[in-house]
Amino acid sequence: MLTTLRAALALALLAGMYVLALVMALTDLTILLGPLLVAPRAVQTYTNAINLARLSAPPVLAVLAGLFTVSRRAAGPRPSVLLKPADAPALCAMVAELAAAVGTAPPAEVRLTAEANAQVSEDTRLLGLVPGTRRLYIGLPLLLGLSTGELRAVLGHELGHYARRHTRIGAVTYRGAVALEEIQDMLGSMPGRRPRFDTVAALLRRIYRGYARLYLRLSFAMRRRQELEADAAAVAVAGPDA
Repeated sequence: MLTTLRAALALALLAGMYVLALVMALTDLTILLGPLLVAPRAVQTYTNAINLARLSAPPVLAVLAGLFTVSRRAAGPRPSVLLKPADAPALCAMVAELAAAVGTAPPAEVRLTAEANAQVSEDTRLLGLVPGTRRLYIGLPLLLGLSTGELRAVLGHELGHYARRHTRIGAVTYRGAVALEEIQDMLGSMPGRRPRFDTVAALLRRIYRGYARLYLRLSFAMRRRQELEADAAAVAVAGPDA
């Protein structure tokens, strides 16, 4: 229940980033067009509004660019080699067996990587509501260095994430963390030639820094709980010794 609540709060904060960026853009547009609509003949007033909008527009555009850069990243497999069942029938049979044991369907793809790591992913849509292609990544060093029992424990842990639908929300929360980091980097790398401009950018950096702390605190707590649940699945299929 607590994990579900934290996931819901993390999703709300992720949606809030886009809402905040939209409010900032609309505010900037109102500053620009408001005087023209209220007092179209007041040239000086409109000139001041243009100057103010020009001052605040670059940081706002940096925020929008950061969100757009992350949201448009295409899903798909990471650098790896697709492992067909005919290539490693025993390993693929083990994956199918462990998937059934933890109560989930086997992944659509099993892929090999050069890292001493294992990982699962799912190309979800609509904030994790619509499932997508599921992939299991296994590092070749693990296949070379682990015993059969240890490998079962590792694969049971990863498949446990699928069984508890962790991958539905995991990619979304990770995207939010990347978006916040991207926004802060863009705001921090903007040229500091105008003191007033720097003041606006510094204010936005402070806002998003606080937002990031709250978001990461919630999402990290949720992800830690997910790892403990996956560990329980590993113990169930491989035993505590492995």
